[in-house]
Amino acid sequence: AVLGGFAHRPNFLRRRMMNRAWTARPTPTLDKFSEDLTNLAREEKIGFLIGHAQEFEALLTGLSNPSKPNVLLVGEPGSGKSTMIAHLAFRMIKDQVPSVLFDKRLVSLEIGELVADAPPDVLAGRLQKIAEEIILAGNIVLFIPNTHDLFRTSPDRTMNAIDILLPVIRNENIPTICETYPREFKKYIEPRSDFLDQFSIVQVEEISEIEAIRLLVHSSIIFENQYKIFITFNSIRAAVETAHKYFRNQLLPGSALD
Repeated sequence: AVLGGFAHRPNFLRRRMMNRAWTARPTPTLDKFSEDLTNLAREEKIGFLIGHAQEFEALLTGLSNPSKPNVLLVGEPGSGKSTMIAHLAFRMIKDQVPSVLFDKRLVSLEIGELVADAPPDVLAGRLQKIAEEIILAGNIVLFIPNTHDLFRTSPDRTMNAIDILLPVIRNENIPTICETYPREFKKYIEPRSDFLDQFSIVQVEEISEIEAIRLLVHSSIIFENQYKIFITFNSIRAAVETAHKYFRNQLLPGSALD
């Protein structure tokens, strides 16, 4: 669907909140402050990935760790961290993942909604309830975007939101994916060894020019259909080469798309 509906879809995938064995529990509080990425993947709204093959394999390997199934993605904005997570959701609904991820929901915590207009006691109550629901459900893979934001939610610095979620992260039955930027990693996360020791760290780098060209070819199909224009391959290649050479404050493919 993200490519304009050109892909062949032989099977209709139903929206599923429970696992196939119907042993999971409902998670109303989590659902209120999160987004189910596996549902978006079933609707083909997310999941397309070009490049990052090694990083994605490292992500799967880390989530398959029997004692600490947690991965921390570290990369600059636009490096592709969120795209990798979306592709994981797509692979999960296709059952093309290790057995520990089979038949689970990949849920992205909405940090902004979680902390909005919430005094410390209310925030603590929300997080505690979410933690309880995740542990009881047993079919959640938790994704925490901008994890560094959870380290600065306590005005008096006595307890941050991450402290309340640590029991979930330490639970070997709940795979957890966090993501952050290099600067925030150094400032907030690296000093917290009790948190960092629970994770495999995966560095997410900029995709290559060849991979960016491949992605822009797909994007051009959408643009051509939407704007009734024709985009040459030479213009795509020129966009990637020019952006990579001159717009170094942005990463590929975002700089080339702009």
